[in-house]
Amino acid sequence: MVRGDIGYKSKKLKTKQKGMDSSIIAYVDKAADRLGCEYCKMIRRGHSIAV
Repeated sequence: MVRGDIGYKSKKLKTKQKGMDSSIIAYVDKAADRLGCEYCKMIRRGHSIAV
């Protein structure tokens, strides 16, 4: 995976999430993906990048 790919996690983020429950991490990942998709949709519709 390359930085910027969906699903990419930095080493710093992985260390932060190390002791957390897997269901919490899945919930956060799902929310991050959803927000990223919403952002992309807004950009495609013509909103400014500084949303």
